[in-house]
Amino acid sequence: MQAYTTSSVSSREMQIQKRIVSRFWWVWLVAIAIVVFVILATLEFAPFLFMDELMNVDLGRTILNPKTSWSVAWMTEENKPVYLLTYLGPVLQELSYQVAGELGPRVSALIGAVAAATALVGWLLARGTAKIAALALGIAFILDPLFVQAYTTGRVDGWAMALCLSSCGVLRYVALYQLQGHSINRYVFLSSTLAVLALFTWPSAGFLIPLILIEFLFLLKKKVSLSGSWQDAVVPAASFITGCLVTSLLLLVPIVPQLYDLLGSMIEALKVNLRHGGEASDQGGGGLSITASFIEILRVLKFTPALLLMALLGVVRKRQPEVLIGGLVAVLLMMSTVVYISRVQYLLPYLVLSAATLFSFKTVGHKASLINTSALVLVLFWSVGLTIIARTIVALHKSEERNRELISRTARSMIGPGNHSVALFNSFEFYYAGRSLGWKMYAPYKPAFADISLEMMQRSLSHADYAIIPQEHLTKEFEDLLKDEGMYLAGAYLFYKEPYEKDYVKDHSKTTNIDRVHIVYRILRQPYGPYRLYARENKSAS
Repeated sequence: MQAYTTSSVSSREMQIQKRIVSRFWWVWLVAIAIVVFVILATLEFAPFLFMDELMNVDLGRTILNPKTSWSVAWMTEENKPVYLLTYLGPVLQELSYQVAGELGPRVSALIGAVAAATALVGWLLARGTAKIAALALGIAFILDPLFVQAYTTGRVDGWAMALCLSSCGVLRYVALYQLQGHSINRYVFLSSTLAVLALFTWPSAGFLIPLILIEFLFLLKKKVSLSGSWQDAVVPAASFITGCLVTSLLLLVPIVPQLYDLLGSMIEALKVNLRHGGEASDQGGGGLSITASFIEILRVLKFTPALLLMALLGVVRKRQPEVLIGGLVAVLLMMSTVVYISRVQYLLPYLVLSAATLFSFKTVGHKASLINTSALVLVLFWSVGLTIIARTIVALHKSEERNRELISRTARSMIGPGNHSVALFNSFEFYYAGRSLGWKMYAPYKPAFADISLEMMQRSLSHADYAIIPQEHLTKEFEDLLKDEGMYLAGAYLFYKEPYEKDYVKDHSKTTNIDRVHIVYRILRQPYGPYRLYARENKSAS
């Protein structure tokens, strides 16, 4: 009779636990729905049409059409478009554009961000983080300014993070429940598959590989501690390596016909992404020295100070060396490339993980200090205040200045529909309009923040009958080159009757906090034009 009573109590406890878990995920679903609703409300006109979004879509188009004769990621010296080995993300964005139109890539990126935040919360729960803290940190993550500026501009970082964080969660699940035999091998294989998928989605996923290795080593260590033999770590390690190899080979199969011919393009694209081309700014820019790169990381992290401070508090109070070492490895990897905001955002999972150590199940009820709780509230307040409130206000203010129909109308009046060859020099915003009109567009692929050189411009013009250039980028040297190439000024296009003076562009000391909100979320005032249209002697504007 006693056994029956104990069994009944145990059964009731399991049912209660299931209800608690179910209720938690329903709360998470409601919170995420609110976030998605707020972001979607302004997604069409905030941010403005930004280069990263348009280039990602075109990279996907190039992968699906490897024999294309044009691209806005054109390698001028090689006279061919860029071809990325990490093709899944760009292809996803191109398909999103084909299916859902211009907003498709942004909606796809938003879904990826939701997936990343959900995977992060699940991983934190598996690591023993208290539910309320996991919920708050998940919301803070998806609303963090560094992350928001990426997925609202149609970048695929959210998808890459979702796959990496899911890989971490799977490994922690295996270690937590100590699955045996074939079960553990299947889950470890799945984890490695997710990791490789992340790398083939976007190369920056490599910054999160240390997190996956932390979880994998934790799993191996736990198995060895239970069995007392290192031999028990051999099979899981073999499963992980096998998963990486098999998945990589399967993902290479679709591009094998082009792999050899386009290998040089892939290598050159990698070199470009490792080179710096300009001065640092609030949006990033890195530097040529280790010191300058590290300073640039700190400059970017100023947009998420509350989470940074809470992460440092976690490092000091909990002393988890593996999290600190993993974060330092990611920072060193980052400093070996071009440091800018869309790469620094990959430090967010490290910061969240460190902050979460302050709220484990073992301590939250009776040991969590007022400082920890206050820090968590501050982190949530910062993200919600900036993204839900400040960003929305900024996005709605003068939203007509970022109306993409301004670009569409101008493109039709400039050149019109047809198989026209058009060079876009710092004018990527014409990409969607150009595709809808049937243009073939060229823009030189260059290091981040680099200016377009005269050589790049000349090689691009050799393919083009028209050239669109913002007036602010038109120099005397460019004008002379255009004239030498047989191009004449065919029109000037001004969008705004009363130009807005951006004082911070000329003098960074005049940058206000409102300006910083505009900059970090890429919701600039009057972002388009004025433009100059140049055409060959045998062509004319519409």
